Amino acid sequence: MNMQSYRIELYGHIIDLPATRVFANSIHRIFNPIEKNWHNRIINDFYKIFENLDDVYENSEKLAQDVLSESVKTALDILTENSIYDVDEQGFTKKYLGKYEIWDEYFEIIAYQYESIVHATAQKDAYRTQRRLNRDKMVGFGPAPSMKNGYRSPQSYANFSNAVDNIGHGIFNMMAKGVTAIENSIKKDEIFKNPKTVKALDSAVCSIILASKEAVTDALKERYNGAIHTYTKEEIEKASAIITNVENDRIPKTDIQKQILSLFTTYPYNERIYTLLLTRFGADAGKLDEIAEYFGISILADEKEKIFQSKLNEANLSSIVAIQSNISLFREFANNIGYSGGEKDLKELLDAAREKEFQLEAAKYQLRTPSECDQNLATLEKYAQKIGYSHFSDWATQVRKKLDMRQCTVDGIQYTSRFNADYAQKQSQKLRDTLGRRGFLWINECPYNKNKVIRAAKIVIEGTSGMKLIRADEASGVLEGKSSVSLLSWGESFRIQIGGEEEASSAVLLIQSDSKSSFAGTNKNKEIINKLAEQIRRLLDKFSHEWR
Repeated sequence: MNMQSYRIELYGHIIDLPATRVFANSIHRIFNPIEKNWHNRIINDFYKIFENLDDVYENSEKLAQDVLSESVKTALDILTENSIYDVDEQGFTKKYLGKYEIWDEYFEIIAYQYESIVHATAQKDAYRTQRRLNRDKMVGFGPAPSMKNGYRSPQSYANFSNAVDNIGHGIFNMMAKGVTAIENSIKKDEIFKNPKTVKALDSAVCSIILASKEAVTDALKERYNGAIHTYTKEEIEKASAIITNVENDRIPKTDIQKQILSLFTTYPYNERIYTLLLTRFGADAGKLDEIAEYFGISILADEKEKIFQSKLNEANLSSIVAIQSNISLFREFANNIGYSGGEKDLKELLDAAREKEFQLEAAKYQLRTPSECDQNLATLEKYAQKIGYSHFSDWATQVRKKLDMRQCTVDGIQYTSRFNADYAQKQSQKLRDTLGRRGFLWINECPYNKNKVIRAAKIVIEGTSGMKLIRADEASGVLEGKSSVSLLSWGESFRIQIGGEEEASSAVLLIQSDSKSSFAGTNKNKEIINKLAEQIRRLLDKFSHEWR
């Protein structure tokens, strides 16, 4: 161990951090990621790790064992790195960690409620005693946490370092007041879904890690005669009081910076220190970020984004002109707080304003026909260029596409081309005019070439029992036929008409029956047409790829 003092330079001030606090910070930075990771696993995946309150009650000790295993292993690694070789798991737990209240005082919040439901009052003490015995046995140091254990990915973490002196009692007492009034009749599911349950388990897990950090600090302090600093409750409270007074404007403006900077040598792990410095004095060309990283504080990136968004919300950003008139101020502000996402946010803001103003302008023009599009899209393109709207080309393409879709839709059927749509509209109207009272017309588009559809229709008519091909004009795409006499009909006449461009990959298929020979109350012609349409489609699907 050979720690030296550390010099902090910020806002033109110099703060020298004594070697004892530098040593303490090195320990903090080792345990801080462990604390964050476990916190995130609990907060983010509590309802994936546990299925219900019974599962929490019965299996949380296993989770505690994993946390304890990782924390003690980390502590022993630190001791050996500092040439302390005569402390093992048992010795560390008994001599240093044992004096701290861990796990049970926090887990009591969950256990008390659970036991109030499932056990009679006389049984509670026995169960609590057994839990404490189980806690005392947590010295086997099981496997390190992994995906196999069911604990998953992290998010972000809040600082729990205010529970250093006599860890556990402060938070436990505060939270216990909120739950002692809960009636015994509360259902397990309600307790399981209560955010206080998640928080209690998170605090229990955190207490193990914090206690391990304090215990290893105690061991180093003992062996190296006070060479490492231990932060006291008084120091933590002093830092919090100064921050609170700054936030409530109780400290003169001329003294604010000096008072906040003094906290680096008082207690530098309160995240509010860094938020205050950032909002009041800026990032000092990245120096604040470097100091935050040194002390293991990781909130500044999120804080910068929040501060910048708040600044945007305060301004008049109702139009492109309003945004552009303030953009230099926004850039200067983003640079002052060291926010690298400023340009991206401003671009998104301008793009949204341009989109809004362009759509308002576009709504003034008629775009329902090709001629209207040809005339008005040119005008709108000039407007888009004027305001810097970069999505005009894509927007205009969509306008024409929608127009084409509308013009290619006939009787609710969407055709792939204007040719097919026009053909379907003209021919269907002509055929409907000739239909009898029981007449029926089937019309749709086939995703096959016109000649293949004609071939398939001819094969179906000629190959279907009870049907006869009367006339075939393949050049015009017309086929006429008749079905045989049945109990319900004297025979149905039908007409198939296929239209489409010669080289196109789709064609319009119309099947019409206008026979009046069906007996009253029957619709034999409809049955015949549906059968024809289905068989033609099946034949095309199966064999058309083999036809030239």
